[in-house]
Amino acid sequence: MKNIRKIAAVLMTLLLCVPFFNVTSAKAAGTARVSIGSASGTVGETVSVTVSIDASFEIGAATIYVSYDTSVLEPVSGSNTGTVTCNFLDSNASSSQSASISFRIKAAGTSSLSVIGDSKVISMDYDNASISRSSGSITGIAPASYSTDNTLSSLEISPGVLSPAFSSNVTTYTTSVGSDCDRLTVSAAPNDSKATVKVSGTRMDPGLNTTTITVTAENGSKKVYTIKTTKSDNVITPEQASKEAEETDGTNQGGTTDGDNNSIIQEPAVSIDGNEYKVISSFDEHPLPSGYVQSETDYNGIKIAVGMGTNTRVMLAYLESTDGTGESGFYVYDSVKKTFSKYIEVYQPELSYCILPIDESSMELPDGYEAGRININNREVDVLLDKTGNYALFYGVSSTGDTGWFRYNINDGTIQGYAGYNSSDEPALIHVQDKEASAKGVVNVLKGTSNIILALLVVLVLIIAALIVAVIVLSRKLSVSKKAFVKAMDEYDDSDEYDELLIKKDDSDDSDNDEADSQEYDEDIEVSEDADIEESTENNDSYNTQNEEYTDVSSDADILDDESEEIELEEIELEETDKK
Repeated sequence: MKNIRKIAAVLMTLLLCVPFFNVTSAKAAGTARVSIGSASGTVGETVSVTVSIDASFEIGAATIYVSYDTSVLEPVSGSNTGTVTCNFLDSNASSSQSASISFRIKAAGTSSLSVIGDSKVISMDYDNASISRSSGSITGIAPASYSTDNTLSSLEISPGVLSPAFSSNVTTYTTSVGSDCDRLTVSAAPNDSKATVKVSGTRMDPGLNTTTITVTAENGSKKVYTIKTTKSDNVITPEQASKEAEETDGTNQGGTTDGDNNSIIQEPAVSIDGNEYKVISSFDEHPLPSGYVQSETDYNGIKIAVGMGTNTRVMLAYLESTDGTGESGFYVYDSVKKTFSKYIEVYQPELSYCILPIDESSMELPDGYEAGRININNREVDVLLDKTGNYALFYGVSSTGDTGWFRYNINDGTIQGYAGYNSSDEPALIHVQDKEASAKGVVNVLKGTSNIILALLVVLVLIIAALIVAVIVLSRKLSVSKKAFVKAMDEYDDSDEYDELLIKKDDSDDSDNDEADSQEYDEDIEVSEDADIEESTENNDSYNTQNEEYTDVSSDADILDDESEEIELEEIELEETDKK
């Protein structure tokens, strides 16, 4: 019985702990960093990279989408679509997870590996995390026997005429087309049949247009040819174009020039915090983030290549460190101040935010906050901190195009619009908040449903545990009752033998009693008969006496009757006499 009580106590303790842990661990998911490793290998080899997740919470599940270049890589398993999926399901409730993805290198070159799309990291409480992303790459190394020829053997356009005339060593050209031209037709042939050619930017919009022709040699080396096309009503003649090209004699293979011709995309030098960079003129090796399209803008009188946000209108430029001290990558370009700042983007389940620098001299800062720096996505960011240290304001632009202050929860990594200081109009702010509220509403519904399911499971477990305890207790009682019953039956058998002995003794006593009773009965009969004779005699004597007395009384009555009749006769005679 003591063991049963111990088992029941342990079960009840565990069951009580289930809702307790659920309550204490229920909080917002926080932040998670998804990073992809890098690798290299010879063409034809299979290489693997690691996708890692490091979170500030216990990971319940995750789905990570990774993009790659289909011309360089193909996945070992699955179709070659340009995206592979990594699924994580953590049954050990840890905050770090990793998985490997394998690719076969099909061509020489470098393929970026980036986290894209609706990648999600979910906590054990079904909360979506705020994700920071770090890209990787795989470089395919060509065998020594592969050709290095990445030049064109011919280049023709229609309409228009190239200026200067085509030469395989000249990489930058100009031309003009009329306002009726919607698309430039480009015919480009590689000098080596094993090289590949890719043409982009053939749509013609009013003004200046840039068309690029990228030639990739068999060993992966690339060369980019650029055509600058002006679309207007005043078409420049070939002679004028040729003269302009002679005046700007300084064109080289990298697409740069030493002249003052600002119609050509160049790669100017940039200095940031004492570190030296150059602005890359092509995004072939460094694809733009999702939501950005290739464009160009002016930087100190020089045309540079930028990525323009389709909704945010934020301009990104890729800066490459030239002195080895800076960090290469995308930077936000401020076309008004002509400055560059590190591109930092924070992802939420429904929105993403590009963080912009804070200029205290020209911006109106909210009251109650002090300037500071915190770490967001493993990068130091200028923010405004509140007095509690739980919240920070950063200045940025959301993926819906709303620019202004946003409040960042330092504890769980969530972001909300900061009302009153958003530079966008009120309807736009309400639109953002409505979207965030809608997303949170869906999450809350999922939480409510999961809590109901959890409650039902807890109740079911309690019922099952109670039944188990009841069965154990009943089994114990039945076992005790069975032993008692067996013992009683044994005692019952012993009492039967005792009863038989009593019956035999009773029978013997009854026989003796019967003989004595018979003698007493005979004596009683004789006494009774004598008493009856005496009683009969007495009764006869009494009867005779009574009869004699009755006879005497009857005689006296007859005498009285006779006398009464005589009196009556005398009275009658007297009456008759009186009448006469």
